[in-house]
Amino acid sequence: MNFEFEMIEDKIEFFEAPDVKILEKQIAEKIDQNKAILLEVHSVSHQMSVDYEQGKKLYSAVVHFKLKSSASALLFLLKLVYHCGLPAFSIYPFNLNAVFC
Repeated sequence: MNFEFEMIEDKIEFFEAPDVKILEKQIAEKIDQNKAILLEVHSVSHQMSVDYEQGKKLYSAVVHFKLKSSASALLFLLKLVYHCGLPAFSIYPFNLNAVFC
């Protein structure tokens, strides 16, 4: 059985809301969710448009998430453990000094 570890390196998400506070809340929730998969915010772009016929504003944003640099080290460690044939539980809790020394 072969396992391959692939991390999401880039992810772009789009948001829109009728109010800036709602838009901020949506983005904050997504940032928390993406922290779990080791992504951090790389850039944010936003704009506001007006529908003059209905007199409403629409706020939108694009958030670019990138893989955390520390996640690359974690991925390397997981690949090292897998290729050495060690069961995952044998390194938990693990000491990084012991692994790399």
